[in-house]
Amino acid sequence: MASSIWFARGALACVLGVALVSCGDDRGAGEGPARGDDAGAPVGDVGEGADGGRTAAPRTDADPVRDGGAGTDGGPGADVVPGDTAAVDGAGPDAGDPPTGGRGGVLGVDPTSIFMTFTGEGVRVEAPITVSNGTDGEVTIERTELIDADPGFIVYDDPVDQVLAPGGRTTLMVRYESSRAPEARADVWIHNSLIGPLVVPVTATEKAGGGDDPPCVDVRPRRIDFGTVVRGIDPPIDRTFSVSNCGEGDIRISRFDRASVFFIPTPDSFQWTHRSTPFDLAPGETEEVTVTYTAGRAGLESGAIDVRTNVTGSETVRVDLRATSEPPPIEELDVHLILRWDVSGGSDVDFHFLRRDAELFSCDDCYYANMSPDWGVAGDIRDDPFLDRDDLEGPGPENINVDELPDGTYLINVHYYSDTGSGGGDMGDSPTSANATVEVYLGGVLAGAYGPTHLESTDSTWDVASLDWPAGTLTALGRVYDLGSRGSCFGGF
Repeated sequence: MASSIWFARGALACVLGVALVSCGDDRGAGEGPARGDDAGAPVGDVGEGADGGRTAAPRTDADPVRDGGAGTDGGPGADVVPGDTAAVDGAGPDAGDPPTGGRGGVLGVDPTSIFMTFTGEGVRVEAPITVSNGTDGEVTIERTELIDADPGFIVYDDPVDQVLAPGGRTTLMVRYESSRAPEARADVWIHNSLIGPLVVPVTATEKAGGGDDPPCVDVRPRRIDFGTVVRGIDPPIDRTFSVSNCGEGDIRISRFDRASVFFIPTPDSFQWTHRSTPFDLAPGETEEVTVTYTAGRAGLESGAIDVRTNVTGSETVRVDLRATSEPPPIEELDVHLILRWDVSGGSDVDFHFLRRDAELFSCDDCYYANMSPDWGVAGDIRDDPFLDRDDLEGPGPENINVDELPDGTYLINVHYYSDTGSGGGDMGDSPTSANATVEVYLGGVLAGAYGPTHLESTDSTWDVASLDWPAGTLTALGRVYDLGSRGSCFGGF
């Protein structure tokens, strides 16, 4: 069940445009709010602008610069929703309404970034931003703010101290009035009562000229398949695609966005490098983009890169990405855990693997919303646990694997998330109890088998066993109790 992280199951990343809880040691996580490009501090005095919206002072040379330096992708990307004018381009296929709640719910924004094009000076283009409350409680949208904005941007219809009930949503508008500059950028910060600001980067760029020989961009291939990669054994795999100017005049490449659908961003296992954006391509010139895949959570991983250009009709060109990750063979894993239960359909039982003294649902807990916390050496996936299979309806199995477990003491736990299944949803079935079993393999050898243990209803919790490593000592615990409350770390995929 897929990340970063904003959908029915709630497997979420701590970065990638929507932040829930900053896990602190997650790979790639930075300070400050989640954002869709290079991080920077707030800049510019914000005051009242035309149409009652808010505008911001232009950047200075000392202000943060986006896409500077190495040109390495690191931001979430953009299913762009067009505004009310025909001049807003680059919309992706209609994916319908975003989800509004469910297990591990989130406060999300759609789109996670905006790209607009315009023709000439004095043209207005605009696009909506929708904030959705997928959590179980009320969230207040306190205010919005334009940060690090070039002249010409305003935000209007923005909520101020608006309370969103669970499942509620609100929409605000961002508008740009073009000047002589060929491109302008801004960040929309959405302050709220739940987490740090949600940040939506916005780019507006002037369309390339027409004439008898209109501008042309050629992106190929449009689909990259990395095949099957074994996590921790196979090295990262590189593939390339090219962006070429097939016309007679210069064209601009504004961004390479990490595409999202229903708030689900392309996973961080896909990374790409290119020259710093924006840049221009002369006629006949080609930019090669290198995409690197590093195997993550087992199963199919897919995503896309949105190439943003100023070519009319090709403002957004999508490159689809696909790979299949496999865990190492069981005999090469330090730890392989298996959870099964005896109900098929309407029974959502969850596996948890925690470091000593950690709490359930914390950032030291490997579970459905924190599928691969960064343990041991930062950035080294070999010493991280992976929830490689998650089952919402029963009877499992759910699997947690660790290639090289760091020394320490760990807790194996089972939690009955929902006795009606489907991540807490009601599938029309009456509540049902379940009997769970756990198997523990150390170095590929069965070292312990526990259960069946009866879980009566939602929030029934079973402390299965503790594991001391590297001694490989398992101590049965067997404690069954009702969990009073659930935490909320949404992190590593």
